[in-house]
Amino acid sequence: MVGHFGSWWPWPGVRHRWRHWFITFSILPALLAVLAGSIYPFGYTLFVSFHDYNLTYSNAAFTFNGLSNYLSLLTVGDFWYSLRVSAIFTVVAVSIELALGVLLASLLNYEVFGRNLFRSLLLTPMTIAPIVVGLIWRWLYNAEYGLINYILGIFGGRPQAWVVNPHLALGAIIITDIWEWTPFIMLIVLAGLQTVPVDVIEAAILDGANSWQRLRFVVLPIIRNVMLIGATFRLLDAFRSADTIFSLTGGGPGRVTTVEPYNLYLQAFQDFRIGYAAAMSIVLIGLTTLVVSGLMKIAQFE
Repeated sequence: MVGHFGSWWPWPGVRHRWRHWFITFSILPALLAVLAGSIYPFGYTLFVSFHDYNLTYSNAAFTFNGLSNYLSLLTVGDFWYSLRVSAIFTVVAVSIELALGVLLASLLNYEVFGRNLFRSLLLTPMTIAPIVVGLIWRWLYNAEYGLINYILGIFGGRPQAWVVNPHLALGAIIITDIWEWTPFIMLIVLAGLQTVPVDVIEAAILDGANSWQRLRFVVLPIIRNVMLIGATFRLLDAFRSADTIFSLTGGGPGRVTTVEPYNLYLQAFQDFRIGYAAAMSIVLIGLTTLVVSGLMKIAQFE
């Protein structure tokens, strides 16, 4: 409308400047919202990370301590242990979700009876609040009356203490995450499959390629970037996952399922070490930025 409105203007230079300022002031509110909602909190967190600020002190105040909080991260074992738990949880869960998401999307891409119904049912888990997901699976994993142990008993298996056994707890939260977020990958891959040219598939069929060969050598290379985008979103989301784990295991038993975001929560709101938690946040932001940059380079966006 701006172009049509200004098409009658007798001075082209004035019309161009008017459009320029109109567009600038149109995006200014959104720009201010971004600055207020992201840049300022990041700057404040960075500021706090260079200070000793502990809410357990009666006279809590900002005391500049330089890099002490960051040096503590390098020497404290809890940070590295939680980081390792987060890495295992994220890599294993997202890898399986990506494989299952591609498989389900490939199956639902065919014209079959009830396809829309199956799509809706498969998307249901990701619509449930993460806290509720944790509570649901906590009941399923219950050692005494849980559904999973009941099914195991039917087939002669022994009941397991899924969220209490240190050897099973991490696997339990990975299975829960796979159930909840595989539909997200499936949805993104399915959208990518809709963009694959039909003539390319038909050419592969004429060349004698079977279904697996068409998927492996024709379809997946075409939707490679779409898959990487989905994997990137899931990596970021899984790495900061804490709510489902909080309601499912509470970080236990011991610290077996204490991922880094939950460790950060404990440092800030249980031990009230605000400066230390702020430094941990900055380090996590740096790590996730490096991972995303690497994935973008793989996707050849840079």
